[in-house]
Amino acid sequence: MKRWRVGKVLLLTMVSLLLLSVAEKNAAAKTETKAVTIQEGKIKTVKSLWPGSVKKYRAKCSDKRIASVRMKRIGIQIKGKKAGKAKITVKVINRKKQVNTYKFKVTVKVNKKNSSNAASTSTPKPTTEVTMKPAMPVFPTGTPSPRPTSVVTPTPEPTATLEAKPKYSYEVEVLNDEMTQYGNISWMYPTGTVIYIKTENPDLSTIDIWGGTEKYEYHEEGYYTVTDGFTVYSTNYVDINYLDEDREKVAGGYVFMCTWNTPGIKNLTIAEKVGEEWVIGVTKNILLKDYDKEVNAWYENVLNEVTNAEMTDYEKMDALKSYVLNHFMYLCYYEDTDGNWLGANSAVNEGVFWENRHIDCIGATIIMCHFAEKLGLEAEWTYAGYLNHHYATVYIDGDGYEFDACPMPNTGRIKEWEYII
Repeated sequence: MKRWRVGKVLLLTMVSLLLLSVAEKNAAAKTETKAVTIQEGKIKTVKSLWPGSVKKYRAKCSDKRIASVRMKRIGIQIKGKKAGKAKITVKVINRKKQVNTYKFKVTVKVNKKNSSNAASTSTPKPTTEVTMKPAMPVFPTGTPSPRPTSVVTPTPEPTATLEAKPKYSYEVEVLNDEMTQYGNISWMYPTGTVIYIKTENPDLSTIDIWGGTEKYEYHEEGYYTVTDGFTVYSTNYVDINYLDEDREKVAGGYVFMCTWNTPGIKNLTIAEKVGEEWVIGVTKNILLKDYDKEVNAWYENVLNEVTNAEMTDYEKMDALKSYVLNHFMYLCYYEDTDGNWLGANSAVNEGVFWENRHIDCIGATIIMCHFAEKLGLEAEWTYAGYLNHHYATVYIDGDGYEFDACPMPNTGRIKEWEYII
């Protein structure tokens, strides 16, 4: 009788958890709007309005001449650049692929103190000028572009005099240079180029990072499209000793992660604001390979390595599952004194999944679904009903088969690490 009661309680508990997970999974996406006012040259942090369990954040600003935005561990950071108005859109994608949108109406006001100081100390500027690439607004690349009606409008660009020099020295080092750098990274497994800006400049609000290759097109319907977006993120790596809560300031400078929407050679530029001018501190060319091309090549190579024409579809999927389990480890983590699991991503290991070889159940599900698609099979994500765990369900001859290629969690546990900064 005891066993039956315990079993009944466990069964009811599992059913409740399953219903709760289904309800969460089917929750409708939402859109929220918030007004933000900030002065020129100032930085404001907006604490997150969204739940903490997310897979991906994406923030875009409609006009980067007016304001810039960076993703933070606790929300977003908005920097006022020039008096005016702009719109910031934040899309939050959770592990169930739900997308919630948060819009911020940003008003940047003139900083009267800075304006009066600039006016009193301003000196005549040389007439010879060189045009530099601005940090322009970034928008989703998936927006349709009606070519017959689209028009290109010139946008004023920031300039710097030839004689203008930064007050501080700058140097850029790529911390994950042992990993291949890629453009057009998939949002499902975001990664990027981790840069260490070496400088003695103590004021981050006077430093800006430009991607160097953005191209924007304005359409009569009232929207922009971008052919080469550039985004800067704050980071959270266990091998970096941060000196501030925003996890940007480090000994000898600042650390950020940069991403580009396209491959190619990118001209990364670090600029410093001197008075009312933006002055180039340093530039660095970064070569990015084509993510789509390289990830498809990896899938094809693995298929050729572990499968053959004599295998059935089930045998092929089972062999691919074994390959993933044998060649990948779980995402790095460590346990605190209370036994909680905390992420332990490292800057030197920041890279694409087939190079750093660390994935979770979401990554394993993505991989197995892609393998199935390349074999001409139907596949879908399946929620296991506990701990946000997912696996791939692949349909073969009308029957669904479970392929869970998630590595065991203990394979990602680390106990110690070395600081690189």
